[in-house]
Amino acid sequence: MAESELYQRPTTSKEPESVKKLESSGTTGVSTFCGPFDRPVEQYSVELDIFSGRPNPKWVIIKSSRWFSKLEDFLEENMFIRECRLPAKLGYRGFHIIHCPIDKDGKDTYIVAGSNPAFEKKLLDSNPAISDKIRDIVENSKNVQKSKMYNVAKKPTKECTVRNEPNRADFSLTPVFNPHFWKKNGHILKCNNCYNYATQRRTDTFAQPGTWSGRRYDEYTAEDVMAASVRDGFIKLGMDQLTPHDDFFCNMALFILPGEDYHWYRRESDGTWSHKPGRTHAINTDNAGQLITDPRTADRGEYMIFAGFVKNVWGPNIG
Repeated sequence: MAESELYQRPTTSKEPESVKKLESSGTTGVSTFCGPFDRPVEQYSVELDIFSGRPNPKWVIIKSSRWFSKLEDFLEENMFIRECRLPAKLGYRGFHIIHCPIDKDGKDTYIVAGSNPAFEKKLLDSNPAISDKIRDIVENSKNVQKSKMYNVAKKPTKECTVRNEPNRADFSLTPVFNPHFWKKNGHILKCNNCYNYATQRRTDTFAQPGTWSGRRYDEYTAEDVMAASVRDGFIKLGMDQLTPHDDFFCNMALFILPGEDYHWYRRESDGTWSHKPGRTHAINTDNAGQLITDPRTADRGEYMIFAGFVKNVWGPNIG
């Protein structure tokens, strides 16, 4: 059966990329934006691409900062890195740097995790609000390779139109792995996270458990994030309980990076599992490049805490 992805509602944000606000993740305490082109402010915006469920840490290095010239010199000496893209994997993936006003060549800069440890450490040092745990993960990372995918559909499958009517008899929650829908354009790819993907609900809001119900999680613990998803309308199962696949049920699994983040997987119709790590592509392999047959035994990096299985059903909304 072809995969369908359930849209929630149209996004209300229509800001151009050049003036879009940089969300504060909670670890940086910084929230700013690149000025419009008619009032340019020269600065670098830096994104540490590490999280899956919550937004990544982002901060700005202004021209008067002692870090500005260091970053500028490095980028001028390493122009080749501009052609890179960060890999789809769980955990630390690298840095994304944007020069504001936008570079005249129109290209962002991507520094892949582990490709230049000394400079990656300097970027970390430019934001002292990064937690010690995240700093340790970044500093101990190795160079990551491009992710593998297995059993990918050869062409995009049809997806549903925008609706808040999940009881349509012609819609199935039973997915077949097909990542095309989630990378149709950069906006969909970057504005939908693992929770959007696992629940099969595109919102373009980087949806957070509990937001739709009016009460989000308070801490990054198994209990808090699980309870928030239940408030959204999903059904908690036992730690070893999976429901049979049919057109009205789909299984998800929740894992926690203690104190920092969470990550969701979903089960496909063939019994394998897939996931979408943060703002990257959807994949059906783990960090070791192995097809995921059970997320509990997969290589999940630092996401060590298994919070339990959840049943995805008709009806719940996320936001």
